[in-house]
Amino acid sequence: MWLVEKSDEMPDTDDGKEQSGPRQPLSSENEPRQAVAVALASPIPQMGMRALLDTRWVNQYLSPLKRNAITSLAASMLGQTALAVTGILGARMLGPTNRGYLALISLVPFVLSQLGTLGLPLAITYFVARDRSTGADVFRSIVRPAITQCTGLSLVQVVVLVLLLHDVPTPIKLAASLVVIVLPFMVVHEYGLAFLQGQGRYHAFNALRSSPYVLYAILMIAVFLLGADRIHVVLAVWVIASVSAAILTVNAARLGIQKKCTQLEAPTLPVMYAFGLKALLGSVGPLEALRLDQLLIGVLLPPHQLGLYVAAAAVSYFPRVLVQGIGFIAYPHIASTSNAAAQWRSTRRFLLWTVLMAGSVALLLAAAAPVIIPSFFGPEFSSAVVTARILLIGSTMLGVRRILGDCVRGMGSALDNTVAEVASSLCLVPALIVIAPRWGIEGVALGFTGAAAFGLMILLTLTARDRKGRSAKPSEFEEPLDG
Repeated sequence: MWLVEKSDEMPDTDDGKEQSGPRQPLSSENEPRQAVAVALASPIPQMGMRALLDTRWVNQYLSPLKRNAITSLAASMLGQTALAVTGILGARMLGPTNRGYLALISLVPFVLSQLGTLGLPLAITYFVARDRSTGADVFRSIVRPAITQCTGLSLVQVVVLVLLLHDVPTPIKLAASLVVIVLPFMVVHEYGLAFLQGQGRYHAFNALRSSPYVLYAILMIAVFLLGADRIHVVLAVWVIASVSAAILTVNAARLGIQKKCTQLEAPTLPVMYAFGLKALLGSVGPLEALRLDQLLIGVLLPPHQLGLYVAAAAVSYFPRVLVQGIGFIAYPHIASTSNAAAQWRSTRRFLLWTVLMAGSVALLLAAAAPVIIPSFFGPEFSSAVVTARILLIGSTMLGVRRILGDCVRGMGSALDNTVAEVASSLCLVPALIVIAPRWGIEGVALGFTGAAAFGLMILLTLTARDRKGRSAKPSEFEEPLDG
């Protein structure tokens, strides 16, 4: 079974030589290629992708890093395609107003699950990637904090939903009650993915990170065909998809944990919290992951405006999703590389891929937006075209910053991207409070793009300033592992 596979092959270094030291990547002879994982992780049919990845030509001319990156990009595209399907069906079934309520209700558990883990999933990926044999100790150390987080966050979720929805129609309140159970499973899903990513099990990781969206899309198609166009039905199928994906993911992560086989000490919980908290806002940024722009629209503008903005944002997500697929490979790859020069060479390569792919996709979508939005979402969403074009510019800049942030975090510098994210958020909030009531969702898109540009500039400045110091001196989080 692919869910209980051993670790996927770790990417090689830039000079093609094996790495030395405590980090022990498996050889390519042991790389599993399970058909079920490939089928879920790619929009290409199962046998076609499997045949492509198993050919001698591919193994000879594509390095493990490139093969893993291609699979990750395919998984990202599959997930984004599933999100596009659910977004289109949701808009057609519910209309702009109820689509806005759906976005607001589902956003609450998502934001809490990202912030409430306090960065522990980021730390798990980093430390497990550096020495996989510590996985069992890391797993045992996070069980109690994870249970505490699930309990506390569930209570916070109830309070937030009550405050946000106190004056909405009763059917909306009843529908929102369905999401109360989903938050603990979303937290568990984050932890499971963190272990899979750190273990280098990219086939399982890519399949399972896409699984909530794919399952949701399948269920939404069934609901659409049955004509059950009610918000409580849509929320119910979203909960079912999220719970199912979480159960599969934590099972896969648990069964793949290696027994300790070295004398290296596993990182303590305080050390993991220290790393995770520094990296938290840089990875789970208010602009990108927490969707701060949508939260502010929900507070400042009517639900109809939020529904239009969500449609525009759905188009703008594609460049970012491509970049996300690269980042999922870049972070553990650089964390498992001990040579500073090789880390910087990889960083330049990842940034080049990002600029070329995200920029090209953004240009194509901007040109096609007047056709895509009314055709797929309906003519009542036509006014979101200009907003989508503005957001595509900001999405591309966010993508470049995300990859650079993932790379420097993999070098052990957990704080740089967080500083850039906080700076961009401080720029965004006052701008939206002033602009949104006057210019509507187009003003919000302009504020979003300006904040993304400011954050990228800050991160580039920090990276250039700190590069020499990071090359000469190991990260504070590296020393305990090199023992």
